Amino acid sequence: MEKSGLLHLPTEVLVAIIQILDLRDTIALSQICRGLNSIIRDTLALQYKIELESSDIADDQRSRLPIVRRLELLRRQNRVWHEWMPSTDFKQSNARLPTYDFQKGILAIGKSKDNSSTTGAIEFHRLRSSALDSPHTVWSCDDLEVNVKDFTTDPDQDLTVLLESPVPL
Repeated sequence: MEKSGLLHLPTEVLVAIIQILDLRDTIALSQICRGLNSIIRDTLALQYKIELESSDIADDQRSRLPIVRRLELLRRQNRVWHEWMPSTDFKQSNARLPTYDFQKGILAIGKSKDNSSTTGAIEFHRLRSSALDSPHTVWSCDDLEVNVKDFTTDPDQDLTVLLESPVPL
């Protein structure tokens, strides 16, 4: 009689199944079964998936870097981030600060409209990433034709949402 069960599937099939699970389910799976814990712990692709999701970073599938290098860069980034100590020296300026947004490697900076307190243009910067093998690129929306008080972006949906000021501030 042939044995049946999840652990009797080939490791490659188990890894493919686990890759589909979200972070919470993957961690739960590793906690309920020693065999699955061993597979999750010993598979670089699964380790990369767990660390990527727990860091709330999106993976760029276009990257030509091997998983082992991506995992190494991700771990280095997380280590640097956790070791970073902010400065306690802060001097407040009366100058108007520009509106900005930073989402998934894209920095959007609002440009003042005629030295007013509203944003009239937005300059976007996709920051260079050695992990994703992407260069720094810049593009802009030069005339928004509305008085923008604030804005936010969602690169996954190619979306910028503007909060319009009813009158120039």
